[in-house]
Amino acid sequence: RNDMKKKEKSALRAMSQLELVKHISTRQSEIAKGMLDRVTKQIKNVHTFSNKRKEIAVAKTILREKSL
Repeated sequence: RNDMKKKEKSALRAMSQLELVKHISTRQSEIAKGMLDRVTKQIKNVHTFSNKRKEIAVAKTILREKSL
């Protein structure tokens, strides 16, 4: 199953390398904040973590492709 839509992937591909690095760090900080919220029982939908991790993986793959 593919969680990211083609439009989202093409938007990531259109970003520059610097923007991708910024995007990845933003998503990672969102995951860290979400983990804290999960521990304090403030978050309901825990499935968003896996979606954000997959989005980070796609962004890192695109970043790697651009660096080659």
